[in-house]
This record gives sequence, C-alpha cells and structure tokens, in this order.
Amino acid sequence: MINKATRPKHRLPAAFISLLCLTASCLSMPYTSASGMSVLKAVRSDIHGIRLGMTKAMVLKRLQTIGRKERDERKRQEVWALNNDPHYSHIIIGFDPDMKLRYATALARKDEAARRVTYAEIGDVKRAVEKQTLPNNYQYIWKIARQRNEPEGIVIVRGTDAQNLASFSIKKVVGGDD
Repeated sequence: MINKATRPKHRLPAAFISLLCLTASCLSMPYTSASGMSVLKAVRSDIHGIRLGMTKAMVLKRLQTIGRKERDERKRQEVWALNNDPHYSHIIIGFDPDMKLRYATALARKDEAARRVTYAEIGDVKRAVEKQTLPNNYQYIWKIARQRNEPEGIVIVRGTDAQNLASFSIKKVVGGDD
C-alpha cells in the first residue's frame, strides 16, 4: 500500500503514456531501414549448428555429440539418428567433392511426444522466394545470404499440413542452379 508520503506528487500525462505504449508496439514490429527495405528475422540457416560449407570433420564432430550414425548412403552421404531431440528424428547429410557440407536435411519426429516445428519458426513464409501450398503438400524456399566462409544456399521446408514441417533442409547452390 502506498501512503501519501511516498506517492509521487505528479502523474504522467495521459498523452505521454499513450506515446510510450505506441513506442513499445512499434518496437515489436519489423524495422524499416532508410532504403525502405524491411529488416526481419533472418531465415534459419543451420540445423543444430551444422552449416553449409563446414568440413566433414567439423560436421561429424557435431553430429557425434547429438546422435549416432545409422548408415552410409550413396556417394558422400550419411544418415544420422538423433538422440533425445524433441523435434527431429534424423539428419541426412551430403558432402561435395571437397568434403564440405553440400546439404543437410532434418526429418521431423512423427511420434506423439514430438514437439512440432512450424514453418514460421524457420522463416517468414510471406518472404519465401518460392511457395507451394496445395492440400497435403506444402513447401517454402528461402535464399540464404552468403556469410563469412559459407557458400550461397537455400532453405527448404516441406510438410503435409498447413502449419508444421516434415523436413527442413539447407542446400548449397552450385553455379546458380539448385
């Protein structure tokens, strides 16, 4: 309880409080730069810390901490089962001839205890460069901006329901083609 001795002697004007509320709501909105480009949350471009262009040794070191290798597939491809991951059951990886990560695909868990991942958790679906939204067949693709020593790439999410993905891939773009 506030007594008269400790209560502030002045109150903030209603107009000032309205301005504070407006400012707070604007801060939660996307930022628009001077060039008019909207700056939004970047699309997620890694899967459990695995990024395009990483060496095979770096990728395997990371995967050994979160899963176990199930099998080798065709040329330079491997399938890994994840240990106790709430979202994904497997990660499939592929390497280029230089043994750098060419692609990685995480497969969503399908069991009852799985924590579903929405398309929006990966990127803003409105900003996807390619969209397919047919019944039981959803796909969104975003371009990944080149960063540090990483190659240019794309992110692809696919699923059979309108909200939750079934797979999440990062893929190196080679010579402008995917």
